[in-house]
Amino acid sequence: MEKLTKKRLLEALAKTILAGATFHLFLLVLYFLKTNDYRIINIFNILDIDLFYPQMSEGLPNFLLSFIFIGIVYFTILVAFTKKRNRS
Repeated sequence: MEKLTKKRLLEALAKTILAGATFHLFLLVLYFLKTNDYRIINIFNILDIDLFYPQMSEGLPNFLLSFIFIGIVYFTILVAFTKKRNRS
C-alpha cells in the first residue's frame, strides 16, 4: 500500500470539499428551478453574507451584484494561481 503523504491527504480534503460544494450548488439550482426564487442562487445568500446584511439577498440588483462579486473573485484566483510558462 502506498504511503499517505501530507500532500495527498490535503489534496483528498480539497477534492472532498469541492465535491460537496458542487453537489450543494446543484441542489440549489434544482430548487431554484422548482420555485423560481432567484434569492436561492444569490451568491451572498449561498455564502451566508446575508446573515450579517439581510438586504444583500433581496432584489434583482443585489442578485446581479452577487454574480459580479463572484466573477471578480474567480478572475482574481485565476490570475493569482495561473503561471505564465516560458516557451523556448
